[in-house]
Amino acid sequence: MKFFILSLMVIFSMNVYAQDTSAAVKTYNTFGFQFSLVSGTGISYGKILDGKIKLKGTGGFITSDDKTKYSFGFDVHYFLSKGDKFEVTLGPSLGFIGGTNEDVKSRLALATSMEVPFNGDEHYNNLCGGIVLYYPTFYMKSGDINVTAGIYIVYNF
Repeated sequence: MKFFILSLMVIFSMNVYAQDTSAAVKTYNTFGFQFSLVSGTGISYGKILDGKIKLKGTGGFITSDDKTKYSFGFDVHYFLSKGDKFEVTLGPSLGFIGGTNEDVKSRLALATSMEVPFNGDEHYNNLCGGIVLYYPTFYMKSGDINVTAGIYIVYNF
């Protein structure tokens, strides 16, 4: 069932929202905030390379009652569909979560992300939001496999 839902999301976005963006800016930066149990929670910075690949790193930490928790991760995603109103990417994500007196938990996942601009049709020079579905998510220490999700908001420039 999980694979079926993921497949429907990808097929729908590729067929309905794909548009010609040959005149669009091909290489640009992305900066914002991401919440993800796989590839990190915190400030994110990335680079879109030639309109085909998205590289992104995310990291953050929280300190409370003499304890610190941290999270950081990396994404390397390939654009499956890149239109003016909708983008879909697919690729690996890797993340590490830990803290004071805690073992580091590492996760590796295949991620599918969908991003839409908030204002207008273009992703470049615009605030965008996205959702990420991580399936399968492989928990390296325990060997468990699960489904997780994340959300993000970025400014592309």
